[in-house]
Amino acid sequence: MRPTLASRLDTWSRSLIPSLSLIALVLLSAIPSGLPGFTATNPSYALIGIFYWTTFRSDLLPASMVFLIGLLQDILVGTPIGLSAVVLLAVYGVTLSQRRAMIGRLFYLLWLGFIAIAAGAIALAWLLASILATQPIPLIGIAMQLLITIAAFPFLVWLLVRIHRYIVT
Repeated sequence: MRPTLASRLDTWSRSLIPSLSLIALVLLSAIPSGLPGFTATNPSYALIGIFYWTTFRSDLLPASMVFLIGLLQDILVGTPIGLSAVVLLAVYGVTLSQRRAMIGRLFYLLWLGFIAIAAGAIALAWLLASILATQPIPLIGIAMQLLITIAAFPFLVWLLVRIHRYIVT
């Protein structure tokens, strides 16, 4: 029996949730943090989202969408075009290769895996930005971004789990 149009539309719309949530996270990342002395430093919410959706529903998040999300982030945040796309694709690839090791683990082990991947991703972003600027970018902003991204992880994952549980079947 063939599924009804409503059933197909429901399935299709549910499969868009990871991509739409990542777009929302990129928009959230574009809002200034308001931290004194670190107004340009924001947590990398998209990094958390890419990690989460790649770990738990990689079938709903193609690499092409990760690339487009990275380009959108570059445009909104003002980083060189392609920088975030390369970094998010690297996170996607590493997470995809390690997802079996992370699925079914306790939360703190998942968080530790994220910390390792996030540290590598932010270090890669720093390296690429420094190369493009032809001089080293100050590390204090990068370190602050890493710390607030790590701190935001549990709260954002809590939200993504709720979205995953109730919307994506």
